[in-house]
Amino acid sequence: DLSELGAVEEHVQGLVNHVRGIKGVEVAVLLRELAPDETRVVFRSRGNVAIGPIASALGGSSKKNAGSAVLTCPLDEARAMAIRATLELLPPVDNGDATMPGGNAE
Repeated sequence: DLSELGAVEEHVQGLVNHVRGIKGVEVAVLLRELAPDETRVVFRSRGNVAIGPIASALGGSSKKNAGSAVLTCPLDEARAMAIRATLELLPPVDNGDATMPGGNAE
């Protein structure tokens, strides 16, 4: 519970920005259980990575690099939906690292 920690919703929203700020992270996703059957999914991206199509696919809204959706399902189901939408709607990333998905194995 946020109140037990002395935190407010803005603190939770700030967490996803910190993750996105890590070198090499292009997209960050945060899930927060609002109620047993209600989950907020928050997306952040950087540069030319538009997450609007992902948030829209989940019934949410977005700007180019920030979006969110509230899903009427449990956290585990929301996590699966967010992962599926992200993998389906983001273009593959070629970072030249053979150890990462989408990397070039030479």
